[in-house]
Amino acid sequence: RSARAPSPPVAPRPEVSPSMRSDYGQDADVDDNYTDTDSYEYNHSSDYNESDYDSNHNASYHNNQAEDTHDEPIVDMAIRVVVRKRPISKRELGQGDRDVMEVGRRGQVLIHEPKTKVDLTKIIETQEFRFDDAFEAHETNEVIYSRTIKHLVSFVFDGGKASCFAYGQTGSGKTFSMMGSRPDAPAEAKVNAGLYVLAARDIFTMVQEPQFRRLRVFVSCFEIYSGKLFDLLNERGIVKCLE
Repeated sequence: RSARAPSPPVAPRPEVSPSMRSDYGQDADVDDNYTDTDSYEYNHSSDYNESDYDSNHNASYHNNQAEDTHDEPIVDMAIRVVVRKRPISKRELGQGDRDVMEVGRRGQVLIHEPKTKVDLTKIIETQEFRFDDAFEAHETNEVIYSRTIKHLVSFVFDGGKASCFAYGQTGSGKTFSMMGSRPDAPAEAKVNAGLYVLAARDIFTMVQEPQFRRLRVFVSCFEIYSGKLFDLLNERGIVKCLE
């Protein structure tokens, strides 16, 4: 459709915010020299416990909600890779697991991994990743759809071809993102339709336009499992995939 846009320059690493610093102790030593992996070292006098981490990180999370992390324009690219943060489950909270992922601006994802050195010094090892876009756990399917797929529907009606798929391990939220809330979900959750459903809504809206009424819509549902392809609309019959 168009030439691939050049990747934007990577901005300098932002300073560690007071709220994020509080996650690991106000007196933590911060290395100002930027590397791909930075270590935030504790003073031996600082106390590091999970309850302080959880309460402070929760405050940091709500501060990030107030910032608009998607104020940049959507770039027309052949392939876009976006990341969606999954919220911590009740089971994980019960196990004492902590949120170590921070979503920044312009597709920035930071992973803050607590570690302990051989001398028992506690550190936070931070790794930065860059994607075409990144979404917080609280952002709805509607927001993600408007940023990632909605423009593809118009592109298809202009004669182009488009694909969208979710990739991730079991339990990472692929089904919720693509299909939305389950039928037996609470009433307040049913409004969170999946990306497929939102795309179908716009497709069937557009085919009602006079210039598109000659078009027909076909649907196929396949599952890839253990290297095999199954037709979900034909009693899970095996489909032979041809190059």
